[in-house]
Amino acid sequence: MEKAARLAPPEEITGSVVSNGSGNHNRGAIVVDTGALKLPENLLAAEEKKSMWSRPEPVVIFIMCAALLFIAFIAWLITGMPEAK
Repeated sequence: MEKAARLAPPEEITGSVVSNGSGNHNRGAIVVDTGALKLPENLLAAEEKKSMWSRPEPVVIFIMCAALLFIAFIAWLITGMPEAK
């Protein structure tokens, strides 16, 4: 029975829908109570420490260098092509 209870829609789970005085009619919107939501305290602090753009991973740097070398090689080949008649 526990698995069936977890598959119930949010409207049927007791305590998960906030009633705003209008009963079950929320103008078509599902309003979920986030008061019981437990987040780790250091969730935002961990993201602030390591920014995505602060230092890219070494594999990203390698791929970017390889791409730039490939573009430079193709450009060098194009400059060595003979003139079109």
